[in-house]
Amino acid sequence: MLRHAIAAAEHGAGRPDLQLPPPPPISAASPSASGAPPPPPSSSPPPPRLFARAVALVLFNGGCLLAHYAAGTALLAAAILCNLAIFALVPPTPPPPPLQQRPPEARRTVAGAARPKAGAVCGAGAVLARSGDAAAFSVRCGPDYPRRGLKAPSGPAIYELAASDFGRAHARPRHIAELMQLPAAAEGPGRLPALLVVSIVTPVAAPTLYGEPETADCVVAAFCFRCTEAAQAASREAQPGGAVEMLARFSAEAAEKRMEAGAFKIIAQAANWGEIGLPSAMRKFNGKPVLIRKSAELYLGASYVEIDVFVDRFSFLAKRGLHSVKPQVKHADIELAFLLQATADADLPERVLACVRIPHLDWEALPAWPAAMCG
Repeated sequence: MLRHAIAAAEHGAGRPDLQLPPPPPISAASPSASGAPPPPPSSSPPPPRLFARAVALVLFNGGCLLAHYAAGTALLAAAILCNLAIFALVPPTPPPPPLQQRPPEARRTVAGAARPKAGAVCGAGAVLARSGDAAAFSVRCGPDYPRRGLKAPSGPAIYELAASDFGRAHARPRHIAELMQLPAAAEGPGRLPALLVVSIVTPVAAPTLYGEPETADCVVAAFCFRCTEAAQAASREAQPGGAVEMLARFSAEAAEKRMEAGAFKIIAQAANWGEIGLPSAMRKFNGKPVLIRKSAELYLGASYVEIDVFVDRFSFLAKRGLHSVKPQVKHADIELAFLLQATADADLPERVLACVRIPHLDWEALPAWPAAMCG
């Protein structure tokens, strides 16, 4: 009976909303369309989803709990044994398949003469992002921040906005810097990356417990920042200290440690909070820093560091909260800041690496992101 309950929960018997979606059509770029033989079909049935296991366990344990109160402790031991049997006989949900990287031929095609300029990836349109004010963000300051918890307005940003792009994509774009013409970097040598590229990919659909597929519809916001001459000059000093020294260490160790080279974080806030109609209970999250590690990917180039942030990798509760405020985005004056988290007095005070202002973004009316720059 238990195995029948699991099978019914898995295949959604009598529940059209639990049926698996039909397989996507084969595109022109798929192996079958290109002449390559399709992979052999698997003889083993697909493993049950986490939802099926959860439904079976909840129903079964609920019944055992009632029986325990009615018949004594004998059934409690039987319930434990049956739970162990479920986990032993029903395999867990497998990890997602490895990411299908863009083939080298397609990457070379985009990287050739057809590469779009940063700021015009989706065509020449209205400028949706502007340079932000670093002093609008409160950042950590010393001494002894772990004990005192002091914060103060940030000093001038280390990078300035050079270009921005917004679009709607049907798959995750990643490492976009190598597929576009980047702005000219500031002259003069230094220890800091000449350009900082940050992209934020946000799914359009409501989040699910299973996670979103790689090909889900998403909103892409990409920013290209240029290092200021003052910050690059400070990096040439023997002991620049503070945020400049932290960023120099981060860029030097990024090739080996990737996102573990430093505690990268984002501060997002609405400058016109009182006008967008959100509950007062959510105000404590306005301007609250968010650490970004496992939800981001880091790429290095000859003159740039790129950090791609994928919101679909956030926790379910975080994604649910962000999705709930989407209707207010077009009315909000959004301010974003990117920085490295500091704790030691030698690295304090923190300083905004780059910041941007996005007033009244109508994400539903964004143009299409080039398909050649996705995947």
